[in-house]
Amino acid sequence: MKKILRILLILILLLMISVGSFAAYSVSKLPLNDYPDNTSFEIPEGSVQREVFSLLEQKGIIKNKTVAYYYSRLMKPANFIAGTFELPKDLSMDSLIDYLSDGNNAIQDSVTITLYEDDNLMMMAERISEVTNLEYDEIMNYWNDKNVINDLINEYEVLTDEILNPEIYYPLEGYLSPNTYEFFINAKVEDVTNKLLNETEQFYLNNKNDFDKSEFSIHELFTLASIIQYESSDQMDMVSGVFMNRIVGGMALQSTVTACYGKRLNKEEC
Repeated sequence: MKKILRILLILILLLMISVGSFAAYSVSKLPLNDYPDNTSFEIPEGSVQREVFSLLEQKGIIKNKTVAYYYSRLMKPANFIAGTFELPKDLSMDSLIDYLSDGNNAIQDSVTITLYEDDNLMMMAERISEVTNLEYDEIMNYWNDKNVINDLINEYEVLTDEILNPEIYYPLEGYLSPNTYEFFINAKVEDVTNKLLNETEQFYLNNKNDFDKSEFSIHELFTLASIIQYESSDQMDMVSGVFMNRIVGGMALQSTVTACYGKRLNKEEC
């Protein structure tokens, strides 16, 4: 009798394992709800598995958050990555878990861009517009808006009323610091502008004593530095010496850069 009971228990156990395995296999291959191709789905930072499956059900991607959660716990461990995803159609449960656990599938929401020393303001606007959702004209209009410029002068010590001179084409020319930056693709133009000006402001504050000792104004120094940079990026000491001698001697700078600026030409066009 005990032997028969043992056999029956073994058979029941085997049957339960088989049923469980079949159920798990069925869940793993079970197609999800019929959602549009490339459906956007976001996993917030710090989300745990149960929360992600709940969001998937709310979005109409999976049929049952509880079944999906326990299937993942028992059969298909998930390591969900925070970010925004575009889900392709016809995923199974396994492929969905794999897709959301691979950081390479997350949409990049930020970009890295390098603005160079010899980039003028127009070139900077062009570079930024190429990698963000900002339009070139939107950037240029903002950088030339008189109300914006006045607000920036009040906010940044490095910006003075001299940049309001009507003979200056672009008030912020020379004040947008070249460097490598990370911007959100959907960044606002004011956020981009502040990031560039913050860099310049910090440079000014770090060297404020030297600026204060100079006989030239802040704007004159930035203008002269821009001209020297445009003239030569590898012999700036020599070029600055030549220009200083001309200034002291009451001579014109005789720089092609100023002629190019007058004609609104890029460096490559001069």
